[in-house]
Amino acid sequence: MNGWREEGDFSIFITDSNSYLLSGELATKLTGRYVEINVFPFSFDEYLKMKGHLGISQSGDIQAELRSCILEGGFPYALRLPSINDKREYVRNLISGIYEKDIRRRVRIRNRSVFESVVKYVISNFGSTTSLQNIADDFSKIKEKPLW
Repeated sequence: MNGWREEGDFSIFITDSNSYLLSGELATKLTGRYVEINVFPFSFDEYLKMKGHLGISQSGDIQAELRSCILEGGFPYALRLPSINDKREYVRNLISGIYEKDIRRRVRIRNRSVFESVVKYVISNFGSTTSLQNIADDFSKIKEKPLW
């Protein structure tokens, strides 16, 4: 989703993820004539407040609510979807779009299977220190055909 609108003496650009429209390349061209606002998923507190605002019932069990927040991804639109499967599909598509458009296409990744394996590794090991050596060591343990 990209949007643009003229408002008097200024323009408003709304982009999803890290798209080119307001990436570092364009920001350099604008040289100080822009304001960038990063939008992040909800914190747990914001998640609970938005559920209340939307009239979505809460279980009263704080751990169950935290699990729901984690499973739903903390994205505002996901709260409006009717089932957990719809919410998970939305989050999956959102993350897939980020990796596809903002990384793979932008830096012209040619070996898609290696790229997808690295993405899976990074997501699966999000709490660990990530280095090229860690990724190479993990891939060397795979008994299937080599990725490289």
